[in-house]
This record gives sequence, structure tokens and C-alpha cells, in this order.
Amino acid sequence: MKNFLFIGVGPLVGAAILGYLFVKSAFDFYDVENSYTGQTILGMGVPFVIGMGFLLFGLVLLVFWRLGGHERFFGRHAFEAVDPAVARGEAPPAAAGGEL
Repeated sequence: MKNFLFIGVGPLVGAAILGYLFVKSAFDFYDVENSYTGQTILGMGVPFVIGMGFLLFGLVLLVFWRLGGHERFFGRHAFEAVDPAVARGEAPPAAAGGEL
């Protein structure tokens, strides 16, 4: 049960909370009234434009890096997963062949 909570439920709850906070802050920062300066860019708040600009810039860099053939990061390698014995709590991570 402990492993189910830490390996399954915990990451899902964390992802849901972070997703909610991202969407809520995007709606809040879109409103011009929440901007310190009160200025707008195309009718949107400046913090929203800056945040989405950096997000899109990161996606563009990701695509260029991926298409550039940088195999060191995006290379084909085996799928990595936790050892089933560790997930069941039968073996500590170091004894299962993993390195700490």
C-alpha cells in the first residue's frame, strides 16, 4: 500500500496540483488588473505575456534541439523503470542493482 501511494498516487496528485496552479495563475495573470504596472500587450497582462513567451521559447528550443540530432539527450535507449522487487518493498534500491 505504501508503494502504491508513493509510486502511483503521489505523483498523480502532485501533477494535478501543479496543473491547477498553472491554469489558475495563467487566468489571473491574463487579467490586466493583476499587473503591477497596469499595462497591456495585445489586451493581455504583461506577466501573462512574459510567462507564455518564455514557455513558447522553451518549446521552440526543445524542437530545434530535437531536430538537431542531439542523441545524447534524446537518444534511443531502453525504457527505464523501477525494479519490481524495489517497488514491492522486497529489496532496497542499492541491492536491486541500482546506483545511488
